[in-house]
Amino acid sequence: MDALKREGLEYVDEATGEKKVIPRANIDDDGYKYTMEDQAKKDRLMKSSIDMYPDLDKVMIEILVDHYMNHGDKLEEMMKEDKDYMKRFKTVNQVSP
Repeated sequence: MDALKREGLEYVDEATGEKKVIPRANIDDDGYKYTMEDQAKKDRLMKSSIDMYPDLDKVMIEILVDHYMNHGDKLEEMMKEDKDYMKRFKTVNQVSP
């Protein structure tokens, strides 16, 4: 049976019957580096996102905010390609009845 240990995940190799360990991740990344202005923007996005989605895990919110901060142009392209999502918005050329 697999067991999570301090060193990592301990398991029995089915082919050899030998006990092995998958080591834990060595996380030494401090994350993204932001300018003071960008950090202030991230802080505002974090606060408003946490206020809007209080039941969502804060780490997940931070992952999404970081992704938006660093890949906003790609996300905008993806949203524009999503026809169902874009149905929620009026287009600039659309005339109201």
